[in-house]
Amino acid sequence: METITKIWLVFLYFNADNSLSEVVSKDIEEILNARFSNLYVLMLVDYLNKGAYLYQVKDGFLQLIEDKGEIDMGNPQTLVEFIEEGKEFYPAKRNRSRCI
Repeated sequence: METITKIWLVFLYFNADNSLSEVVSKDIEEILNARFSNLYVLMLVDYLNKGAYLYQVKDGFLQLIEDKGEIDMGNPQTLVEFIEEGKEFYPAKRNRSRCI
């Protein structure tokens, strides 16, 4: 567990085990070009025919946290577990959950 050094924790949940896989790859490129100073950015990405991966965006790069294998991103419990795990291991000063 990290000590609290960031103000915000942002969760990005990409269910791209479908025709959106290429679009999500472009979205991730844009995210990597952004600079974050006061927040953690965690991504759970399910790619077409590749399985799912949990990443942290750090200094413009994807840092692999865990290979999740084949998971059901359409199951609401998967989202709940992603948020709970993120809050536990990446505590931020402001812990508010929003889904968009």
